[in-house]
Amino acid sequence: MTDGGRWRLIEELFDGALDQPPDTRASWLERATSDTDLRNVVARMLAAHAEEGGMLDRPLPSPPTSPPPRPA
Repeated sequence: MTDGGRWRLIEELFDGALDQPPDTRASWLERATSDTDLRNVVARMLAAHAEEGGMLDRPLPSPPTSPPPRPA
C-alpha cells in the first residue's frame, strides 16, 4: 500500500471510529481492520483527540505585532 493509500485508510478508520460512541470505538476498530499497525495508529489518534486541552483544542497563537530585533 502506498503512503497516500495508507493515510487515506487511517483517515477513514479515524472518522468511522469517531462516529461510534466512545465506549465502543476500540471494538469497532478491531472489527473494521485486522491490521494491528493501523489499529494502533488510529487508537493513538483517538486518544490524542480525546485529551482535554489537546493540541487541536487550543487556538493558534497570535502572530507577532512587530518584527524581532536585529542582531547587533
